[in-house]
Amino acid sequence: GHVTDFAGKKLVNLAKVGVELEDGGKKAKKITELRNKKYETMTGWVKELLGDKVTKVQLTPRRTSEPLILTSPQHGVSANMYRIMKGQTLGEKSTDSSQVKRVLEVNHLHPLIDEVFKRVQVDPKDETAEQILLSLYDIAALQSGFEVADTTAFSRRVGRLLRTSVDISADAGNINEDVSEFEAQIAEEEAEQQESDDKKAEEGEKTEAGAAEGADNEEL
Repeated sequence: GHVTDFAGKKLVNLAKVGVELEDGGKKAKKITELRNKKYETMTGWVKELLGDKVTKVQLTPRRTSEPLILTSPQHGVSANMYRIMKGQTLGEKSTDSSQVKRVLEVNHLHPLIDEVFKRVQVDPKDETAEQILLSLYDIAALQSGFEVADTTAFSRRVGRLLRTSVDISADAGNINEDVSEFEAQIAEEEAEQQESDDKKAEEGEKTEAGAAEGADNEEL
């Protein structure tokens, strides 16, 4: 069977939900309760946005620098086990990644999550908040070993976020190229080439004239 404890300590699977790193007593539990209440509007908004992609959204108890962490239910299939199952069945439908239950843990201390929280408080339909959260979710999926269902949508969202981060319109198309500088350069090169050709032709004519004059002198 599986090893469940070591040196008197219970082992915990960090890929599963329900990790408790410390017990600070009644006060700490009360703080956790009040914290969850403060952010329940945002966690509910995240669950509604992601829909069936996750079974539950909650604040993470982990000390992490990541904005989001994807875990599996205690008795669910982990990302690693999913990869093993998929490899064994050669990608049959029975191992469709959408069937793997996921729990999303949110790091409320991360600046991006804090920004999402503030935006959602003002406007639950904030498009920027949605784009940030969806991008962070896909990143979390990749980091946890899950698949990104729609890689095209993911790449487009990241592209839009990168554009707005440098004050470029999210919907901006390709810029209009001004080729006049290249045309001027081509014209200059062509003029130089023509001048060189004319000079060579002139030198050639002088050489021929000199040769003809030399031949006339010899006949005399």
